[in-house]
Amino acid sequence: MNSGPDVAENLAFITASLRAEPDLDLLLLPENAVQMPATRDHQYVEPATGGEVQRALSRLAADTGTAIVLGALAVLVEPNPKPFARSLLFDQQGRLCHTYDKLHLFDVDTGDSRQHRYRESETYQAGPLTQAQASPKALTIGDLSVQLGLSICYDLRFPEMYRALVQRGAQILCVPAAFTYETGQAHWATLLRARAIENQVYVLAAAQHGIHANGRQTWGHSMIVDPWGEVIVQQNTGQGLVSATLDLTKIESLKASFPVQQHRRL
Repeated sequence: MNSGPDVAENLAFITASLRAEPDLDLLLLPENAVQMPATRDHQYVEPATGGEVQRALSRLAADTGTAIVLGALAVLVEPNPKPFARSLLFDQQGRLCHTYDKLHLFDVDTGDSRQHRYRESETYQAGPLTQAQASPKALTIGDLSVQLGLSICYDLRFPEMYRALVQRGAQILCVPAAFTYETGQAHWATLLRARAIENQVYVLAAAQHGIHANGRQTWGHSMIVDPWGEVIVQQNTGQGLVSATLDLTKIESLKASFPVQQHRRL
């Protein structure tokens, strides 16, 4: 996506994109899918008890029979002064069944001369360090139970988080993101493939791309990576929806023939 500051426009784009692909079981949306604000003062925030975006995505999931992972939404939990960047999982019946609050905040300077300054901690509160934050959620799709591990963008640089998710049963790692153009060009695909390879699971990565209202340029290249680290499908340019059929038996087959998890000594 190339999300803008208008929440209604972004929701309309998401709705149209999903309705054009009626057979999806699971849809992963990028970080900041419903809003890339022009300034911090125009950040859209919802209460944890619900709001326009949560109601709209709940209805969309139920109407289409598609589970939806919203990459990140600013959600305020009283009495905290700052919102969390929260990923939300709606099941195929539209129920909000799992949430994850971004643990690692992007406080970094990028660019050749470090001219681009990012300070997420000025806007968001980091998620709490609890076991629930690094535990997958079982999502029922038809007759199949799938274990989803949630994360957000900058988390991708912290492999210990994904190892914890996989040790607790995750089969699919979700990485919604808004990687900067500079860091994405250098590291995005490498990090995604590494997380898949070292954990022997699928990685779904939905990204922002292009230039946004605040002047920020994001890298894009949404992709799906299999447990061997092969990129199954990728959106190279522009907005779009990439999809693939995942064979979860491939995970256990690979772990049996290439038992790297059993060889860990640290």
